[in-house]
Amino acid sequence: MLYLFTAIHPEAAPVVSHYAMQKTGGHFGSIYRSDEAVLVLTGSGPVQTAAAVAEALSCCPPGENDILVNLGICGAPDGYTAGQCFRIHKLTDAGSGRDFYPDIMMPSAFPEAALVTVSKPCPAPETLVDMEGAAFYMTASKLVSSDRIFVYKIVSDHGTDAAVLTPQRVTELVGNVLQGILSEAEQYASALPKQPALSAEAQAAAEKLCEYLDASVTMKSEIMKLAFYLELRGADAAETIRSFLSEEGLSDPSGLRRKEGKHVLKQFRQYCLR
Repeated sequence: MLYLFTAIHPEAAPVVSHYAMQKTGGHFGSIYRSDEAVLVLTGSGPVQTAAAVAEALSCCPPGENDILVNLGICGAPDGYTAGQCFRIHKLTDAGSGRDFYPDIMMPSAFPEAALVTVSKPCPAPETLVDMEGAAFYMTASKLVSSDRIFVYKIVSDHGTDAAVLTPQRVTELVGNVLQGILSEAEQYASALPKQPALSAEAQAAAEKLCEYLDASVTMKSEIMKLAFYLELRGADAAETIRSFLSEEGLSDPSGLRRKEGKHVLKQFRQYCLR
């Protein structure tokens, strides 16, 4: 599945139309879904973006073979042409000066470029600039490996002419390159090694353990990987989890706080690897 992130509705409109999406919620941002994709409309600015991305990835945790794509318009120096699309290989947060480098694991039909994320519009950019990219990447990379995070930016203006940029023009710029972006992301997703499915009984037992431990997204991922490990080595994952719960005296799903759950997860890891 693809997870797509845009800042403003005119950027999102071609995606919503392409996948025939329906809005499903969101507090910090708006979340849209279809059978094939999730779209998060984050809003503008680094703080708003980080909050919306964190919320969306917590509400709709991505799986092992899901791809995250941030796409939208950007400002550029004179000499760049409106409509040019770039795959971003370096992001810089202007506020902190921190740099981020997505893993470029496959060639792109789009040229690569660096992007600087600023907190307010830049009237005379010296490089590609936006108000979301670095915040998106910094937040997403806490939950998803960097090789599954893509950032694409489409030149819309040169700073001084941003005021005359209309919503219709933004939608047109994104729509012109959307299919190419989606094709690259879908091609990469199909090339990822597929995770074997857990048996229904093991899946239920693992989910029960997650509930008992008040597991975070990261903790849930580790529990599922441990269950896969047990099945791959020929053990009965469901019975192993039930035995562990019994030995630890875990019968009340509301009995543990997150901090205690982390300690119990460490014990479960040792239990599986013994």
